[in-house]
Amino acid sequence: MVQLLEHALVDEADSTRFTLVFAARHERDHLLADTLDGLVERHPDRLRVRYLAERVAPEARAAWTGGIGRITESDIKDAATWQVDEQRASLVLVCGPPGMMEQIAGRMRSEVDPGRVGGLLARLGYGTSQVIKL
Repeated sequence: MVQLLEHALVDEADSTRFTLVFAARHERDHLLADTLDGLVERHPDRLRVRYLAERVAPEARAAWTGGIGRITESDIKDAATWQVDEQRASLVLVCGPPGMMEQIAGRMRSEVDPGRVGGLLARLGYGTSQVIKL
């Protein structure tokens, strides 16, 4: 995702906005957070990043500014609010381990057949033309 964002944000004539919901088991697992934060700093009108961790170490809680828990429907709705008013204008890219993929977007059938949209995205009304499973 970082490479995609870096490439897309280079074109200053492009006004596409991105929201990355970056979930991990622990707060320390957010690899490339410094790179992402730098991109947000350089492109605040085009990129937002929301960090989530299922568990935050006690010694890290005071400094942790992200959310705690897994991605929820509310997280997806919040991410979409920054986009154009019409949900049809949104494209959702989902990547992660199989369990997370199933929860968010439905099970992938194979690398060449992503299968139907399921999970949270289906409950929110997203269709196959709006969801890309990586």
